Amino acid sequence: MFKSFAVDSEIKVLKKYLSDDSLKKYYILDKNLIKNSSGRGNNWALGYDIEFKEFKQEKSLVQDAYDKLENFIEKCDFLKGFIFIHSMYGGTGSGVTTRLIEMLRDEYPKINIFDVAVNGMNSK
Repeated sequence: MFKSFAVDSEIKVLKKYLSDDSLKKYYILDKNLIKNSSGRGNNWALGYDIEFKEFKQEKSLVQDAYDKLENFIEKCDFLKGFIFIHSMYGGTGSGVTTRLIEMLRDEYPKINIFDVAVNGMNSK
């Protein structure tokens, strides 16, 4: 079974998953569509910081994403690995992803992690 998670610090980015008919059947908000209340302002450190919480948030975006991944992992019979596709820029794409990979590597040192960093900048 293949499972995907979408993580972003801005809900407006994730709304396309909920409005696109071909995608919305695969994503459920707060299950595998993980969001926060606002962006990270292209600040890697705000994405990476596990203690950084937005106003009225119980957990940081990193911790929330990790907890949901852990919940999924606990239900797996045979986990092959992870594929991360993310931006190299910004706090969410680079900072959150870096922290998630580190946390997974610490907890599951022998699992395969395939990391694809995408250049998200417009080159005009």
